[in-house]
Amino acid sequence: MSNWRSRLVAIAFDIICKFLSFQFFCRINSVKSLHTVAVALGVERTRNELLPYILDLMDDDEEILVEMAAMLDGSFLQYVGGPLFAPHLFKPLERLCEVEEPAVREKVSDKFKNGADQVI
Repeated sequence: MSNWRSRLVAIAFDIICKFLSFQFFCRINSVKSLHTVAVALGVERTRNELLPYILDLMDDDEEILVEMAAMLDGSFLQYVGGPLFAPHLFKPLERLCEVEEPAVREKVSDKFKNGADQVI
């Protein structure tokens, strides 16, 4: 692994650790950095490790879940391997649709539409 790649993975690991922080701003910033984590992990590990991990984090504050829905938009398809692997991305979006907060469900429905447009 090249030096820049190992540094990127170390940064991604730090971001992932902050997902579990008790401090709100650490969690929201880590969610805003999902693209960085996905780049560091690569498409296969993003599908097989990051997205299942995100599914486990769904019990969080409304603002964090709204931000998570915003990050998992159609542009995130490139980080899971493209439209062929869209079902992997739809799993966390489906889970977000089940959240009680209307703002989260509304954001997800917008992202579902954008993601579906890119798949079709």
